[in-house]
Parts: sequence; structure tokens; C-alpha cells
Amino acid sequence: MLVALSWLTISVMAEINPSHTLSKNHTGVFISVILYVLIPLLSVIMQHAVFAIGKPVRFFIALTAYHIFLTFAVYWASAVSHRDYQSLLFQLILVFIAAVLLQIPEFRISRNKKQIYKTTFYFVMIIFIIFLFWLMLMGYAIVTRSEPRWIESTAYNFVGAFISLVMLMCAVALHHRTYQVFEVTGNNIVWNDDDISDHFTQAEKSVLLTYVHNPESCTCNTLTGIIEPEETGQCRVCIEKGWSAINCKNFRKAKKYTLAIKKYLELLGVGTIVQVSEKYHLIKQYGWKLRFFDDVLFVKSRNK
Repeated sequence: MLVALSWLTISVMAEINPSHTLSKNHTGVFISVILYVLIPLLSVIMQHAVFAIGKPVRFFIALTAYHIFLTFAVYWASAVSHRDYQSLLFQLILVFIAAVLLQIPEFRISRNKKQIYKTTFYFVMIIFIIFLFWLMLMGYAIVTRSEPRWIESTAYNFVGAFISLVMLMCAVALHHRTYQVFEVTGNNIVWNDDDISDHFTQAEKSVLLTYVHNPESCTCNTLTGIIEPEETGQCRVCIEKGWSAINCKNFRKAKKYTLAIKKYLELLGVGTIVQVSEKYHLIKQYGWKLRFFDDVLFVKSRNK
């Protein structure tokens, strides 16, 4: 759609010639149908066909063939109709980059994935900044009226800015995939777009959500209030009298659920649960906390 939008914008500007500086060549009905209907329609159809290809290598071959077709179409259109069609060549570079960014995750990169995604993101940011600088120069030329075809230039650069924003959004989406996402939405627990709430019992899910909502610390008393609400009064007596934690049934339950959740989170690659204090005998007072792994992005959303 981006290529078709740019192509049609150039076609309209070439047809109406708002600046009255460079008129288009006279074309017959057959050539006009190709310029205004066939090429934009083929562009949309071919684009959908390219993105329907699942195999990465075949995708890149088809994408390259698609852009070669567009390049020939641009030079043909500029020869028979108007030279402004050549401005589409620069926008095709941005479209090509955006398409590649969308396909990179399909390569299933396992080694140095985070570094590759970040490097790609920074590379695209440099391109975006260069294009932004170009737009500033064009804007200055238009404002100072040193650009004779300012109406056409404004239209072309507006479309180019839109394409560059799409490219930037694709880069941001790729950078976001550098991380694995652990999301809590209400009572739903989502890991990389998969709802894993049913993988926990109701008690385990309540305990896990307690850890999520209390990132600094979850004490034995806090967890007992979730697991056995009627037993919370004994926690005060336990702490006051200095009872051994291992002899407390509430502590054993809290620890049992904590260990079960910890093993499952570590298996998924989400994170782990650690003691807040390095001293074991202080667990009753300071408890545990949830620690996400470095490549995990935690998102807490509102109820849907």
C-alpha cells in the first residue's frame, strides 16, 4: 500500500502540475491506464504475495524481484510520462528496509539475538535521522521559496515522511522483540502472547500475582494472608516468640508454593524467586521477591 500511495501521489502531482513548472509528457489512454491503474494495482497484489511467503530465503528473493520490477516501472514511467517518478526510488529503499525488519524474526535467531536486534534498530535510527535531516532541508527550501516546485515537493516529502515513520515503527517493534514479555492483565498472566494462567492452580496464581504486585518483598505473613487468610493472626505470635520458621505450617505452605512457582518461572525463562535477606533465619521478616531475567520485559496492564 505504501508504494501504491507514493505512486498515485506522483501521478496526481504530475497530472495537475500545480506549480506550472514541469509538465508531463502526453500519454494515450493505454499508457495512462498502465500508469494510474495497472502498476499501483500490481504493486499491492505483489506486495501481499511477497508477505504471504513463509520461507525467509524465498521471501527475500521475492522481495528483491518485487523491487526490481518497481525500479523498472519507475524508469519506464519517468521516460514516458514525468521524471518525478524517479523520486519514488528513494522511498523504495525505506519500504525495502521496513519489509526486511518485519521478516527478521522469521530467521529464528538464537545466538546473539539481542545484539543483532539492537544493532539493526540503531542502524535504522541512523537512516531515519538522515531522512529527517533531509526533510528539514527541504522544509527550509520550501519556506524560503528557493524550491520552485514547492507544492509537489511538499506532497512527496509528506508521503516519504509517512513511509519513514512506518519504517521506524517496524524497527521499534523489532527492538521490542529483543525482550521476552511477561504481562499481567488483571488476573491473566501472559508470557510472549500466550496466556499461561491455566498452568497454575488458583492458589499458585494468587501467590504469583502477590509477588508481581509486591516487587520489593513478599513476607511469610503476606503469603499466608493469600493462602490461609484465617491463619494470619498466628504470624504475629510466631514473630514475637521467635518460633523456628521450619516448624511453622504456614511458612512451609508459603515456601512450598514459592518453590513451585520458582521452578516453573525458571523453566519458562521468565525469572526466579530469591530471598530478600542473605541470612536464612531472617526469611520470616524479609521474605522473598520476584527477580526477572535480563531479557524479560515486565508489563502490567489494566483490566481489559
